[in-house]
Amino acid sequence: MSPRARARAAILAALVLAAIAPTAMAQVPTREEPFPVLISPRRWGPLLIQPQLVLESIGYEGNVFLTAPTEVSGQDPVSSFYARAGADLTGQIQFGPNIALTFHDRAIGEIYAKSELSALNHLDNQADGQLDVLLGPVLLTAGWEYSSIQDTPTFDAVDNLPDQQTRIRTNTPKAALRLFLSPLWDVSASAREVRTRYSNPQRTYTVLVPQDGDPNVVLAAPVPVDQALDRDRLSARGEIGWRPRGSVRFYLAYERADLDFTFNQLTGTSSGEAFDIAAPRDATGRRWLFGINFNPLSRLSGTLEVGKATIDPVDPDSGYQPFDGLVGVGTLTWRPSGASRVTFSYERDATVSIFENNLYYEITARSLDLEYFFGRRWGVQGGIGRDRLFFPEESPELIIYPDGSTGQGFDPGIRRQDRIDDIYVGFMTRIVGDFQIGLRYGVRDRTSNDPFAEDRQPYLVTVGSIEY
Repeated sequence: MSPRARARAAILAALVLAAIAPTAMAQVPTREEPFPVLISPRRWGPLLIQPQLVLESIGYEGNVFLTAPTEVSGQDPVSSFYARAGADLTGQIQFGPNIALTFHDRAIGEIYAKSELSALNHLDNQADGQLDVLLGPVLLTAGWEYSSIQDTPTFDAVDNLPDQQTRIRTNTPKAALRLFLSPLWDVSASAREVRTRYSNPQRTYTVLVPQDGDPNVVLAAPVPVDQALDRDRLSARGEIGWRPRGSVRFYLAYERADLDFTFNQLTGTSSGEAFDIAAPRDATGRRWLFGINFNPLSRLSGTLEVGKATIDPVDPDSGYQPFDGLVGVGTLTWRPSGASRVTFSYERDATVSIFENNLYYEITARSLDLEYFFGRRWGVQGGIGRDRLFFPEESPELIIYPDGSTGQGFDPGIRRQDRIDDIYVGFMTRIVGDFQIGLRYGVRDRTSNDPFAEDRQPYLVTVGSIEY
C-alpha cells in the first residue's frame, strides 16, 4: 500500500472517530434538570430504560475501498451490498433526588454480501456512562467513554484482496464541576483525556518526518500503525454560561489541550535497513470560544460554537507549521411543523494528520438536510454536503528512505487540497408507531490535486430504526 493510501486511510479513520462520538448525554445540565434527560423511557423498578433495535442501514456501496480512478490506481472499484444493524440501550437510575447514574451502549454489526469481502464483517461498539452528584448549587460529574471500531481498509493490488482491517479503540475518562450561580448564570470546569489506540500487526504506515526541521527534506519511516498513530489528548476547559430564557443558553469558554504521541522515536526495518528516527510530533492547543445551546426538545435545537484556536508544536525546531485561525462547529435542527425538519451542520477545525510531512490538516464542512412528510405515512428527504480539506505543508522536494534511496512527494512544492461532495435524495414511510424507514440514493465524490486521493462512491441505502 502506498504512503498516500495509508495516509488517506488514517484521515478517513479520524473522520470516522469524530462522527461516532457518543451523544447520549450531550444536553447541558440546568439547576432544574441537572441529570441527563431520557426521551420516552420505560420504568423497570428504580431503573429508567430506553432500548432500541437499530436498523442503521441496508444498502449498496459502489466503491467499498474508496479506490482512486482506474486510470490512476490500476484497480477497478469493488462494489457490494451490505447491512448495518444492532442494538442501542440507554438507562438511568437515581439514588434519591441528588444522585444519578446514566449509561449508554450501542453495538452495531456490519456484514457484506460478497463472500470475498467477509474479512470486512465486524462489530463496532460505543459505550459511555457518568455519575452525577448534586450538592446544593454544585453539580459534580465523573464518567468514561469508550469506542471500538474498525475502519474500511484500502485495497491491496498485490494480493488482489482488501488489507486486514484496523481496530481503533478510544478510552476517555472525564470529570466536571458545574456551579449554578443563579437561575440565569452558571460556571463550569471540566477535564478529559482521549486515549486513542490502533491495532493491526499487518498494516504499516509511512510517516514522513522533516529532517533537521527542513520541511523540504524528509525521512521516511514505514512503521506499524500503532507507532504512527497512537496518541493521548488531555484537555481542560472552563466555561461561563448565561440562560436568559429556558430554551437558549449563551456561553464563553477557554480550552487548553496537549497532544502527546505515544511514539516519538520511530524504529523498524525497511528493505533490510534498520532505522531509528526521532519524530517530535507532540503539540499544544488553545481555544477561545463563544457558543449557543438550544433546548433539544424545542422547535430550534442544537449547538453552535465559534472562536479562535491555535496549535503549536512542542518542539519549535520540528519543522511543522503552527496553526492560528478561526474554528467553529454546530448542528442546528429547525422543526417548522410536525411534518418537516431542516438540519444544518457546520464544522471548521484543525485535526491530526500524517499525510506526508503535515502535523495537522484543516477541514471545513457544511451540510443541509431536509425532511418533509405528506400526511402521516409518506415523506421525502434530501441533502447536500461539502467538505474541504487543506494540508498546510508543501509536499517535500526530497524523501529519503531507510535504505538510502530517494523519492518525491506527489507534487513537490504543492499543498494538497481535497473537496468531498455528497448529494442524496430519498423517501421515507412510517409503518407502525415510531417505526420509520426510508430509502436513500446518493453519490459521494472526492476530488483532489493529489490524483491518488480521488474517488467516487455511489450508494443506495436504507435508513431507519425500530424502538420497542
